[in-house]
Amino acid sequence: MRLLNGSASTEGLVQVRIGKAWHLACADDWNEKISDSVCQQLGLGNSNMSSTVLFTGDGPFANITEVANHSLIFTKKRQLQPSTWKAVLGLYDQSNMTDTSTVVRNIDQIVINPHYNKVTKDSDIALMHLQYKVQYTGPTSNILQEAVVPLISNEKCQEWLPEYSITENMICAGYDMGGVDSC
Repeated sequence: MRLLNGSASTEGLVQVRIGKAWHLACADDWNEKISDSVCQQLGLGNSNMSSTVLFTGDGPFANITEVANHSLIFTKKRQLQPSTWKAVLGLYDQSNMTDTSTVVRNIDQIVINPHYNKVTKDSDIALMHLQYKVQYTGPTSNILQEAVVPLISNEKCQEWLPEYSITENMICAGYDMGGVDSC
């Protein structure tokens, strides 16, 4: 185990070695007991200096769990695997994936917005790179397509979606009964 900055100072990111590679410790399930054990092993003593931070790097990442006698177990955290994603282009009707205008491509790279916040869902957008080019043959519209929907206050939106943290960087729009939206 080490601090990413390479010294036993009060700042740095905890890394653990799994095999030959260094993995950043995830904040998932981080608690005071783990903090105590990590600080002890790093020779830092007081775990009150420990806090979770938002880190938007690529990883790799690891979870730390504590077992008996303050022993720590490090497990690799599953990374976002581009090979498990596919892009479906030209799809008009989701019940008809075999339509001749539909093209399916593998994804070979996913770039997550560096400002993405897993907790609040702020900046929840990613860029996906297709493994192979797609020859664009679909008809285009010269007229801008639009859907008119009323804005909903963030307070009302928060009431409707309690599982999310609606922040000032977000807007909500739509009708109580649904029915009108856009991609």
